[in-house]
Amino acid sequence: MRFGAALEKAEIPILLHSGWQDLFLNQTYEQYQRLRALGRDVALTVGPWTHRGVIQNGGPILIPEALDWLGAKLAGRPLARRTPVHLQVTGAHEWRDLADWPPPTTPLVLRPHADAALGEAPAEPDAEASFTFDPADPTPAFGGPLLEGGGYVDDNHLAARPDVLAFTGAPLAEAIEVHGVPVAELAHRSDNPHVDVFVRISEVDATGHSRNVCEGYRRLDPARDQDVPIEVKLSPVAHRFAAGSRIRLLIAGGCYPQFTRNLGTDENPGTGTKLVPARHRVLLGPSTLVLPVA
Repeated sequence: MRFGAALEKAEIPILLHSGWQDLFLNQTYEQYQRLRALGRDVALTVGPWTHRGVIQNGGPILIPEALDWLGAKLAGRPLARRTPVHLQVTGAHEWRDLADWPPPTTPLVLRPHADAALGEAPAEPDAEASFTFDPADPTPAFGGPLLEGGGYVDDNHLAARPDVLAFTGAPLAEAIEVHGVPVAELAHRSDNPHVDVFVRISEVDATGHSRNVCEGYRRLDPARDQDVPIEVKLSPVAHRFAAGSRIRLLIAGGCYPQFTRNLGTDENPGTGTKLVPARHRVLLGPSTLVLPVA
């Protein structure tokens, strides 16, 4: 649906509510950015919720906020809300009141390595990693921004699948906070041009428990130049990785049924019947994960 024109014309005060695991978080964030750039009266609240959880769990926060907003904008009462942005930093479990979001950040560039490590050091120039995506047994969705279920889960089982690449960093010497949109740039090739790429960031604690943080998905153009790296933007995030925890990067070829599986052919994905596996190769030397660190 094309809401761009509606955003350009909007003159009314708008309060946006979402969750970090909400299926519609990307749309809500784009709405906030566009309205903010246009100088509109807009506010944003984001909590640690799924789409359903926005109502089920966010009600004690969001309903009073909405009534306060309506009372101020329609009845002229003083606005109790102190800042345009009210969000929870996951991991820290802290609510923040901010004039804008994201705050100024510095890019932290992490690189996957042949030994499944993830770090700032350059990767081996000729190293690569590969996996096969089989549409007859598509990589399943483990938690994440789903309409039903989803949310934060232990995704170690996803990381252990043979159709998933997992790269895990060393324990962090100190906590870091990521605010904004992480980006994965992958030197990616495949023996079948009909492929998708799924990327997730998780946090692995000192006990080995892995918890999803944010993710992104992209269906690649079959006619693309495979010598050109692909960019996968992940969902917006405000998250503190604790000292002693490890950052994990997951790469796969599907996230079913959150996203329709790629059949590996040019048939309609909803009605096609032919299934063709695809071998994915990621050249590690030029591939990076960029985290916006506040």
